[in-house]
Amino acid sequence: MKNTLLLLTISTMLLSSCSKAQLGKQVLDLETIPMSFNVNGFYQAAMEKAKQKPAENASKEQQLDDFMNTYFIKVDTVKKDEYEKTSPVIGVQYNMTSWNEGDTLAHFKGLPYSKINMMINESKEFMALCASSDQTDSAAYQKTIQDMTKKYGQPEKQQEDFFGIHTNLSWKLEDRLIQLVSKTDDRKNTMAVEIGGNEVMKQIQQAPAFKTYLFVIKKQYQDSLRGAFKSGDWLYLE
Repeated sequence: MKNTLLLLTISTMLLSSCSKAQLGKQVLDLETIPMSFNVNGFYQAAMEKAKQKPAENASKEQQLDDFMNTYFIKVDTVKKDEYEKTSPVIGVQYNMTSWNEGDTLAHFKGLPYSKINMMINESKEFMALCASSDQTDSAAYQKTIQDMTKKYGQPEKQQEDFFGIHTNLSWKLEDRLIQLVSKTDDRKNTMAVEIGGNEVMKQIQQAPAFKTYLFVIKKQYQDSLRGAFKSGDWLYLE
């Protein structure tokens, strides 16, 4: 009985913590995120901050610092056919349009993520999330795969070649689908900006990077969402 009560208490604490989570305030554990997650509440404070104008007496450095610590979120209603007005709605996406590679907003086992997009249905219920990392440690990635395979069994594996070769590994759990996508990006089409020094901002050349995308899909939506998107990070959900 004591063990049962302890497990119930821990579960309640985790659900309570996740229900109050806010972007940039806590580091989300994406392995244990509940399928009842409050998506709008998670992004609300960040979206309100992004609407605020900088103080009139703020210096350029202060304004730049405030800008770099502000997350911009784009909310999009996604339809099955984006060019057809009467096309049924798939869901509503909250997509981050600005982020800092140095931030850790969430993690999945040993993999940190600096960008988190989510999706809800028309009843505002959680459907899916897409977390991405532009600089993933390959050793941590391999360790995560080993841990996942040991815990959940061998994954379904696919290898695709569009926008570069990428590998998709999927595990189907009781209440969710977990998909881990990896690829090497040569970054020839990426512009990076360095802040500080003599110049306030300057463009820098980036080295190739090992990138990962993590998808967590509520079980009832795994078939309808895989392969449904044509752009953005969601493109890699297959």
